[in-house]
Amino acid sequence: MRVGRLVWIVAFGLAVGVAGVTCGGQPDGRGHGVVQDLDPEARRITLEHGDIPGVMKGMTMTFELSPDVALDDIAAGAQVDFRVQEQGGVYTVTELQRSGS
Repeated sequence: MRVGRLVWIVAFGLAVGVAGVTCGGQPDGRGHGVVQDLDPEARRITLEHGDIPGVMKGMTMTFELSPDVALDDIAAGAQVDFRVQEQGGVYTVTELQRSGS
């Protein structure tokens, strides 16, 4: 590959990366849903949720729970706000709280 073309490819990649950061970067993974099932010992929660912009469409899905997520007032049927992140190819709920609506 010619050096000029390689420089162009690298410059283009950097420009796309900078554009992503300045235009919001990674999606924040925030969602709203209803708890369908909860397994505190296995650290898993099943949520029926709406679209999570930039992450996934609305669906019912089981997620792993981050070790620091408290489950004190969470039970099946609760409406929740949450944040999900992909960690090692697994979607993990990293924040979770009851929602008022």
